[in-house]
Amino acid sequence: MGEQEIRYQLIRSKRKSLAIIVTEVGIVEVRAPMRISQKQIQLFVNQHHDWIFQTMERRKLTFQKKLQFTCREGDTLPVLGREYPVEIGEQACFTGQVFQIPEGDFLAIKPQIIKEYQRIAQMQIPKRVAELSQRTGLYPSAVKINSAKGRWGSCSEKNSLNFSWRLIWASPETVDYVIMHELCHIRHHNHSARFWNLVASFLPNYRELRGNLKQISQRFQEENWD
Repeated sequence: MGEQEIRYQLIRSKRKSLAIIVTEVGIVEVRAPMRISQKQIQLFVNQHHDWIFQTMERRKLTFQKKLQFTCREGDTLPVLGREYPVEIGEQACFTGQVFQIPEGDFLAIKPQIIKEYQRIAQMQIPKRVAELSQRTGLYPSAVKINSAKGRWGSCSEKNSLNFSWRLIWASPETVDYVIMHELCHIRHHNHSARFWNLVASFLPNYRELRGNLKQISQRFQEENWD
């Protein structure tokens, strides 16, 4: 039995190398330089056949699971690294003991839950930034909360810090790492050795804390919070 043929979308651009991307819904994109031949592209795809097929199947299963995700009474929702029981209430509200959500279809009530997470993040993160700024002597020009999916935090050229509300799922220690990471960018707007040495001077275990973010990212990929 021969290998299953893999259909893909070819995207040519002024890049220097070939790359294969499998999207969230299992679509394969091959990104190629302008002048490379179709034969070379097909050879590249064939060489990565097993990886592509396995990744396609895994992404499709994850996406199906994501579409089926819901949140109801008896489930839990995370806040600062702890899981809190979900109870039915009039509106989405975190009490410090439980996470209340209104009754209804998840897609309909999701915006309310996200708005509550944004409120918690706005209440917690800028305050912690101020505390860590005093500790490090690194002061941002502003602190904002956004809905970024690809970045936990960022630092602009003008030293304005932005943090995703999604960070509020992480433990306090992991939140500190992301804040410290962005504060250190105020001094070094790059990821040079000097930057990482500065991060390590404040958080010697930053590698462990950074690894915690991967688990949270995986959960976001499996649950329908987009």
